[in-house]
Amino acid sequence: DNFTYTIKDNNGNTSNVATVTITVTRRKVDIGVVKKLVTPESNVQVGKDIQFEITVTNLGTKSASGVLVTDVLEATLGGVNVQLVTKTGTATYTANNKTISWLIGNMEPGASVTLTITAQVTSGGKIENSALVQSTEEDFNLANNKSTVTILGDATKEDLFIPTVFTPNGDGRNDKFVILGLERFPGSPIMIYNRWGNMVYQSNDYKNNWDGSGLNDGTYYYVLKLNTPSGQKIYKGWVELIH
Repeated sequence: DNFTYTIKDNNGNTSNVATVTITVTRRKVDIGVVKKLVTPESNVQVGKDIQFEITVTNLGTKSASGVLVTDVLEATLGGVNVQLVTKTGTATYTANNKTISWLIGNMEPGASVTLTITAQVTSGGKIENSALVQSTEEDFNLANNKSTVTILGDATKEDLFIPTVFTPNGDGRNDKFVILGLERFPGSPIMIYNRWGNMVYQSNDYKNNWDGSGLNDGTYYYVLKLNTPSGQKIYKGWVELIH
């Protein structure tokens, strides 16, 4: 940035007085971020936890301040117990917009810090998730300010997680019979039966909303007719209802 100053004499006159231009170079930094998948890709399944690692490094020769990492989990990730572990700064997770904010603060040249993220895979198919880093100072190398992990998955796979217990006690956790991954197969009917074979619930397009209303604790049996691209596939099993 250039700043121009005109020097006046004691009477405020500017005639025959030189104008001075001062050039100030703003401090620029180079902060890089790398995100990687820790969980073996073969173990990435609906209903299971997945773990990522984010590493931020000050690659420049100048110290940086206000270093902040933002990571928005996509629709296929989340769950009720997202865990963040770091020894540096403060990491928070906002569930309503699935945003992870990691405020690192100051970083000296050559410093490197790490955050581990654990989340649940809630749906099948492709997973693509990115981490972005920024600082108070201008970064002269924006090419390394974003890092993306891509897991292709199998879009045709009937990747579901059907729980064996749910607890509709009103605490906001596990209150409904939720089949993870089902949203990829709309129009899938389900029938729920009690131990004597009487139907207690039915839906022609199940939306993960059965809460066992009006029923006693016990074991119930389901028949799920999953509408897949290759035709209907039937899942049979049981689930324990515990208030």
